[in-house]
Amino acid sequence: MSALTNFIREFKPAVLLVEDDELTKKVEAYTFQELGCDVDTANSAETALVALTKPYDLIILDVGLPDQSGVRLAEDIRRGRTKQNYSTPIVVVSSYTQDSDRERYLMAGVDDVLPKPMNPESVKKLLLRIIEKQDSHH
Repeated sequence: MSALTNFIREFKPAVLLVEDDELTKKVEAYTFQELGCDVDTANSAETALVALTKPYDLIILDVGLPDQSGVRLAEDIRRGRTKQNYSTPIVVVSSYTQDSDRERYLMAGVDDVLPKPMNPESVKKLLLRIIEKQDSHH
């Protein structure tokens, strides 16, 4: 196990993973859990809004949710619809990662974009960026 993984495990980030595809959700949740995260899952924007009544260190949103887009959900979170987590880092997971797509996601208040399928190495780098940002705010 790398020093990087140990560092993440020590921090034990609380992650909300919002993904409607069951297999993808299991694989992505496993990726975060293997890196030491405490993962909750939701399969729609509606169930995510219920879950967001508790604090998280990171929110991972699939762009294509059944009841509304992940981008729209990110906008709702940033506008304070959840009473908390409005400043929590939000990462969108999408197979659409061209510059125009990224720009649209970032304009909606998303902090970062991960391409689908998720790569464990890029997830590790993402978690380190999130932890370092939070450390610098304390």
